Order: sequence, then structure tokens, then C-alpha cells
Amino acid sequence: MNEKEILAGMLIFQSPAKTGGFEQAIQKSSEKTNITHVGLAIDKRTIIQAHSKKGVIATFIDDFLKQGQINVIVQFDDSSRIEKACRFAQKQLGKPYNHLFLPDGEGFYCSQLIYEAYNQQSPPLFTQDKLNFMNDDQSDILPYWKRYYARYGLEVPQGKPGTHPAGLLKQIEKINFKDLFYN
Repeated sequence: MNEKEILAGMLIFQSPAKTGGFEQAIQKSSEKTNITHVGLAIDKRTIIQAHSKKGVIATFIDDFLKQGQINVIVQFDDSSRIEKACRFAQKQLGKPYNHLFLPDGEGFYCSQLIYEAYNQQSPPLFTQDKLNFMNDDQSDILPYWKRYYARYGLEVPQGKPGTHPAGLLKQIEKINFKDLFYN
């Protein structure tokens, strides 16, 4: 894929090329899909993403695409919504990553940024799901997440409102979009 094919407003959902403990825990909590990250193209060369180590940043398209083993790209057809989403995302540059994945937490996690950006106009494009930190058979919270939240002195927010890249991608099927393609 070359940069001429990327347009403002496109969402790029990713399965990571490299996975560490954090990415693996997100994958295991993601309804049996490898999609764990999403970013928003603001022009043909730039993606805005909420990065777990850097916060909300602008990244060159080529660098962003290299992060993903699989990239699923969605193009919407509503220019007004796209413009508002891109403008909102640009205003968030420099904000921290929301490590607690809570709606009232400081900053943004990746799908939270996209959810907020594309819901700047009524009616909302995306809905929130319930946060899931459970193992594959949904019998217990993954040990990784128990340790993760214990470091913050918090209970795991299982079932609280939130978003996940895989959940947003599932919602795309019910939304009026222009194009969907993979690399």
C-alpha cells in the first residue's frame, strides 16, 4: 500500500507485528481476534494514535503500517464527520495514554481516542462495550490484568463501559462506510 491510497478519516486497525506482555494481554481479552490497536489518518502521510508509551502522537503512515502484522483499513463516507474527527484528534496531541482504560481517566487509550473523535457529531457513530479482562473461556480475569491493576491499587474494571479496537471494528459492519480493505 502506498501513501496515495490513505485518506483523511481512514481508520487503520492493527494486529501487532511484535507482542509483549501488554499486547498479549490485550489480545487474550479481545473476543478471539488479533486486532489490538487502531489509529486515525488525518492526511495521506500522518496517523494520530494513542501509543501506550508515548501518549497521543502523530506518526508517519509508513511507520505506523510497519507496527502491524495485519492492517485493516476502513474509509467512511461522511466528510463532515471525518473533518470533525480529524480536528478532535489533532487537539489531543500530547495528551497522555489512559493506562487505566477508564472513561474518566486522564488521556486516551487507542480505541477511546477513535470513539471520542468519531462521536463529535450526532448521532454517535460508535457505542461503548463492556471492558473485558477475562481469559478465553471467560471463567476468570487474566493474571496479567490482576497484577496490572494491583500496581495502581485498583480492582480490575471488568464490565465497566469502554471500548476495544476489535469491538469498534465489529461495529463497522453496521455503520455506513465507503470501503474496507486489508494488507
